[in-house]
Amino acid sequence: MSHIRMTLAAALLVASLGSQVTAQGVFGSSYSSTKAANCWGIKGEKQVDDNTTRVCRGKVDLVVFVNEGEMHETISVGRDKIAAGNEPAAQAWFGPSSSALRTIEWRMAGSEPVAIIQRWQLADNTETDKDGRPASKAMLVVTRLPPGPVCHIAYVDVAANPNADELARRAADELARNFKCGTDQVKVIGTSGRAVELATCATMPTVYEASHRAGCNRGHSVHDKPQSANPLQQKALPPAQLHRTHVRTPQGLASHRDPL
Repeated sequence: MSHIRMTLAAALLVASLGSQVTAQGVFGSSYSSTKAANCWGIKGEKQVDDNTTRVCRGKVDLVVFVNEGEMHETISVGRDKIAAGNEPAAQAWFGPSSSALRTIEWRMAGSEPVAIIQRWQLADNTETDKDGRPASKAMLVVTRLPPGPVCHIAYVDVAANPNADELARRAADELARNFKCGTDQVKVIGTSGRAVELATCATMPTVYEASHRAGCNRGHSVHDKPQSANPLQQKALPPAQLHRTHVRTPQGLASHRDPL
């Protein structure tokens, strides 16, 4: 009888763990690209270039909406171009000139995409590169996905965090599902840096720590948020609130160095 009870207990434990894994999902990554070859025009054009507002193939039944403005860009996701164009992410302009790299990392809970991570380049007018142009500062942007609104949930400064990829993935896995767009604050994950300063200065709340606000005045002219050039959405949305969060990486966890 004791053997039977132990067998039954073991079976119940396995079933319980199995249900937890199914409910929580096993997180992993998949990738897509917003290069023109993987996209089409908003009017159905089969051929577009990389500087055109376009719709690109995503994961599962989602598409990526790339809105190209004057020196600015937004990235949004939805079931179709209309849905994606009406999401908060479609209005998430940064103050300085900015653009996203074409590779998108999709964080998956099992077969369900829960967030995307993309590397952005922001122009810093206080520094110039070897060609005399504003220097580019890199930042990872984490965006939550449907069900529910699509919006930025976390920023990770690449130069300030050697393990930026890992921090962004943890933020996606731990924050995306329960993040409330328009209510919760966008998190600054890990150590802040110049890229995060550039991204957040135009929407910096006055209660943000003084040392961070001071960086906004280092010769950088904060641009007004551009009027929406989104052909699918003309309604302006309020800027996201911001909040800094330090995430501790488990000791011995190797950083992922493959470029996004």
